[in-house]
Amino acid sequence: MSNLDKARKLINKTGADALLVTSHENRFYLSGFYGTAGYLLITKESAYLITDSRYTLQAKEQAKDFHVITKAETDFSPIAETAENIKSLLYEDTRMSVFTFSALKDALPKTELLPCGEKISHLRRSKTPAEVKKIKAALSLAESAFLYVLPKLHEGMKECEAAAEIENFMRRGGALKPSFDTICASGMFSAMPHHTASDKEIQKGDFLVMDYGCILDGYCSDITRTVVIGKADARQKEIYETVLKAQAKAEKEIAPDKRAADIDKTARDLIDSAGYGKNFTHSLGHGVGIEIHEFPNLSPKSEAVLGEGDIVTIEPGIYIEDFGGVRIEDMAYIGENRAEILTTLTKELIEI
Repeated sequence: MSNLDKARKLINKTGADALLVTSHENRFYLSGFYGTAGYLLITKESAYLITDSRYTLQAKEQAKDFHVITKAETDFSPIAETAENIKSLLYEDTRMSVFTFSALKDALPKTELLPCGEKISHLRRSKTPAEVKKIKAALSLAESAFLYVLPKLHEGMKECEAAAEIENFMRRGGALKPSFDTICASGMFSAMPHHTASDKEIQKGDFLVMDYGCILDGYCSDITRTVVIGKADARQKEIYETVLKAQAKAEKEIAPDKRAADIDKTARDLIDSAGYGKNFTHSLGHGVGIEIHEFPNLSPKSEAVLGEGDIVTIEPGIYIEDFGGVRIEDMAYIGENRAEILTTLTKELIEI
């Protein structure tokens, strides 16, 4: 089933007449168009890509299953022109601003607008073999970046310099851009899970957490490795081994039909039993695909059940204020009967 067919199946299931897609990610998924402006209008018989004239050639090349309409401004007038045939319209309530929603209502005063944002995004959840191949390629490039930067890391190097080395390598390898702002967090900053790489100099004895990924051919990768600059002390080794054991135990539990919250609990319980429960401050993982954070979420409150085709991260961590932190992250593909750990880099503690 094509992605466009999935969209039409959703239209039929909800009883709506059409589907409006305004987000970049879902527009790309359903049409193949990677431009930054425009929207899709999908009916039971037709499919339109409305964008502005900057993208005329690109849209025709990338969105071959869509009728391309280019306008000076991407307003909703093309929908209004066929409004008599659209009595009810699905729209992305989770992706639309109040301003845009108001403009949509003004353009279609007699059309019933049906919120359907999560259901549209969930069409992307189960990855096809072609998508898995693209994600593996993005992950392979990110792993190569780690091997490239590792011998360059040294005392006195700035966090932002390490991040630049990683990102430049991935760009040279064909990446469109990083999947998110590259995290290079050293010393006490490594206790901040989402620290932004700064001009702090990496010092001897520091933990250095490197969390990053790239977008390659439209799909994201995500990886975290933690190293020590110099020799690790006994406390650093204990924390690192605790995180590693928690990850290994969780990865053994990943399989189709397992509750995401139970996988999170497996890792969380081990960290708690080691005395660091309050220091594991985020979810165990999340889905990855066109976006860096997708469904399902592996968290204590998650109601998701893992299914075939999911690609998720497994990334436990321990973060101690005024000391530092450790996070180790792999990506995993949920197959028919078991999970395949896609990340291949060593997880032994590396001392530089």
